[in-house]
Amino acid sequence: MAKKGQGTDTIRDALILSMDDDSTKVRTNVIVELSDIRAAFPETFAALIHALEDSSKNVRSAAQKAIRRIKAAK
Repeated sequence: MAKKGQGTDTIRDALILSMDDDSTKVRTNVIVELSDIRAAFPETFAALIHALEDSSKNVRSAAQKAIRRIKAAK
């Protein structure tokens, strides 16, 4: 996914912007990718907390798992 030389901040920001996508699958995949970065950035947590209110149960569930995973990695 990341291009050589592309920073984590750039990738994270692009993923967070994708959280507004109309596709549930895209939003769910974005959450998985954010949790894979495993960086406890305030922007990441804000996006994941916002996802807890998503209309899709799958997105909400993925957000819960991602938050737990990032917290456990600390």
